[in-house]
Amino acid sequence: GGEAFPLPLPPAVTPAAALDVVPLGLSPTARTGRVARYALLPRHAAEDGRVSLWLHWPGSASTGAPPLRICVSLYVSRPARELVKTFGRHAATEAWLPKGDPDPWHRDAAFLGWDQRTTAAGGGPAA
Repeated sequence: GGEAFPLPLPPAVTPAAALDVVPLGLSPTARTGRVARYALLPRHAAEDGRVSLWLHWPGSASTGAPPLRICVSLYVSRPARELVKTFGRHAATEAWLPKGDPDPWHRDAAFLGWDQRTTAAGGGPAA
């Protein structure tokens, strides 16, 4: 016996425009009696990609269980096509060592690794 674990309240997303959360229903489990399942559909990537999904379960008066609140941290990237286009533009215009450029390590013309932490101005070639 005993009371089954209560159903979760509708999830919250921060920033709200980042994800659609679609309930898929409940599935039975041996331990709690049921599991709520959701589909997470990316809509709009946050500037830094970070998204928080907040899940809430109400407390139980009959068992004395307190409310439960869980935050799941996610990373939502921009669409792959946009990422490849952005990387290609960056590699061809900023991360490129042109032929004949003076280079302290005597490298030939090439694409360079890039490290945003190397300069305060937003990145530079990785050494």
